[in-house]
Amino acid sequence: MAEFKHQQIPPFTRRDGKALLYSGDGELEYFIPENYFDRGSAVIVGAYVRLLGSFTYRLVAANGTPGKITIFNWPTAFLCKPAEMEKAKQIQLEENAPVEDYRILTFRDGDELVADVFTPQDIDNTKELLSLHIMTGKIPRQIPADQLYLYPYNSMELNGSKFTIHAQAMAMIYSKLLRDPDDISRIFRLSKAMDEDMRSYIPMSVKDIPKYISPYASITSENIDEGIVSSVLLTDDEKNGKAHTYSPLEQVLTM
Repeated sequence: MAEFKHQQIPPFTRRDGKALLYSGDGELEYFIPENYFDRGSAVIVGAYVRLLGSFTYRLVAANGTPGKITIFNWPTAFLCKPAEMEKAKQIQLEENAPVEDYRILTFRDGDELVADVFTPQDIDNTKELLSLHIMTGKIPRQIPADQLYLYPYNSMELNGSKFTIHAQAMAMIYSKLLRDPDDISRIFRLSKAMDEDMRSYIPMSVKDIPKYISPYASITSENIDEGIVSSVLLTDDEKNGKAHTYSPLEQVLTM
């Protein structure tokens, strides 16, 4: 089954004005980590739920047979209106996935998966996405490691903004967050596991990484990264002598 991407309408959906509805005999389930609600990345708004589009979902056939866990790739804030929502404690969505608490949002035929596909553009949505990934390490592991750094660019596109954030810098930052499943003191891109499965990484908050590496590596890594980030995140305006415009990535990294 293809990923749910903001650039296309999946075959199990239909449009009704601005809304994107679920269309099918079975059900569709969003799996939202409980800590999204704890930190405000998911909020109940009356009959609707405001979500940040970085999570997983699955289709469930009319006979109850569950489908594959898949990426929901709509990297901005939006509202949805599920038929029901329930809390699920300590469940494992896939083999080798972490055991976590979730809220399962269930949609049936005609329910609003996305209440308004023309979501108001706000670059703070990109900042929120970066904060979720970088500061908390809450990254859906169904996203292949070599594609993860594209999420913020898709978010900026959806929110009508462009910043001169070099792909090398974004890839470097995400590479720090993805750890070797056999040794979390090592980055994933240097692991043997990467050759077998690009999704087998352990995501980690940037705040927690220094706990698992040596003090020397932590200090030198921090200094080097600060220098690289400072040098590559300059906007074109600043390079041309104009006032600096802070990108969402800079705002998150300097929080």
